[in-house]
Amino acid sequence: MIDHMTAKWTEVTVDKGYELARAGTVVIGGLKGTPNGHVIVMYPGDKLESGGYDYFYAKLKKTLKMRSHGKYPPCMSTSMGSWPGAKSKGDKTVWDPWANDSVFVKVKFWTPKTR
Repeated sequence: MIDHMTAKWTEVTVDKGYELARAGTVVIGGLKGTPNGHVIVMYPGDKLESGGYDYFYAKLKKTLKMRSHGKYPPCMSTSMGSWPGAKSKGDKTVWDPWANDSVFVKVKFWTPKTR
């Protein structure tokens, strides 16, 4: 899917994607190279604080709450995996599925090409 987006859609920044989503344009985000790949749909609406959900931290063998890493656009996201940040019906942000600043900078966003 990401190969198709790269070839057929226009890449935009997260900020431009946010403007477009608020105006009713479809904006898809994704990152190729994860075990199963992952794509999200950016939702219109106010930016939300990222984080705020519980996750299991294996090194400490305990559940922690993900801290905020800033405000981001909301998104819709599902996942075959168990990462709680990757499951959203608009209650999490475009940052949460990846939950890592160094990974999130690699996430790309696209919108349909205009004719």
